[in-house]
Amino acid sequence: MFLYRSLTVGLLGACCFMLTRRPAVIPVQLELPTPASIAVAQQAPLQVIDVAANAAPDQVAQLVKLAPGERIAMVDDLEVDNPVTAVLDVMMSAARKEPGWRNFVDLTVRGGADERRILLLMH
Repeated sequence: MFLYRSLTVGLLGACCFMLTRRPAVIPVQLELPTPASIAVAQQAPLQVIDVAANAAPDQVAQLVKLAPGERIAMVDDLEVDNPVTAVLDVMMSAARKEPGWRNFVDLTVRGGADERRILLLMH
């Protein structure tokens, strides 16, 4: 019984000590998105495609499903002028060879007046 009382008093003392030492509440100001930034985000819809690690670049090109007149304009926000399979071949080979390479690629597809984004997740 003495041991139980000692533990209870010790835990009560520790709780009181922690309550007196707790950090002050820091106010956080959240920045709400402006209507202009929401409109920009809605202009380019995002499509996510899962790709197997052993998929061939031509299979990945079929998954992207480019419409007539569309082309891959940007890879990871860098402009490209290569044909689709050449771009995908470089990305897929880099993903397979380098173990530290990230496992996603961000594509921007342009065609006519439309622009869309595709995220390729390689696993």
